[in-house]
Amino acid sequence: MNRKERRQSGKEERKQKIREKYKGVDPALLEELPPDNAEVHLPIEKRRNLRVAAYCRVSTDDENQTSSYELQINYYRDMIEQHDGWEFAGVYADV
Repeated sequence: MNRKERRQSGKEERKQKIREKYKGVDPALLEELPPDNAEVHLPIEKRRNLRVAAYCRVSTDDENQTSSYELQINYYRDMIEQHDGWEFAGVYADV
């Protein structure tokens, strides 16, 4: 069993222990807490926009890399702007 499978198995065991603990308890006495990321279950039009930044870099100081950097920025800006609910937040760059 690899690490991921052990972690998943441990998660399932913990869930089962919780289920056993509350088996037979009156559901009216339980309070359901929404998940922290409850917004992902909302229709797209009711979600807040995600602010998404692009990470762009060039590996050398070569002049030819300047156009590569600009192409990366344009590519990611276009991709981000095409997604509903995403807002272009800018560029993070190692320049």
